[in-house]
Amino acid sequence: MFDIMLALVLFEFYEISWQKADTIMGMLAKMYEVYRKNLVLFLLKHPSYIISVYILLKTNYDFFAIVLVVLKSLDILTKIVFMQKIFDENRTNEVDKIFYEPMPKFFPYIGLGIYPFLAFYAIKASGVIF
Repeated sequence: MFDIMLALVLFEFYEISWQKADTIMGMLAKMYEVYRKNLVLFLLKHPSYIISVYILLKTNYDFFAIVLVVLKSLDILTKIVFMQKIFDENRTNEVDKIFYEPMPKFFPYIGLGIYPFLAFYAIKASGVIF
């Protein structure tokens, strides 16, 4: 269990490091560079999602594992929708100005505070030994 938890935390740090920026627009711009090249590459740059799906399968679809995968999926899908709306449609309006506001320093680390705990509870509740 320690190995899978360590891998999840390290992958979360990796995702934070390549997405980190001062504004949400900066984060989206970094992600869009990868997304524009290849969708599969964009998804592979989210290795904690792959680990989450692995945990889901190993724990026999435990409730916490389902919540983990759903949250990770919504996170990635939200980023993709924002990138398409902003960069592909070249639209700008008053609402988009919020993306240029400085982000709180803890913002990129929110997933690091949520996902490992959900994975821990999923593994612990299912009794699976990794």
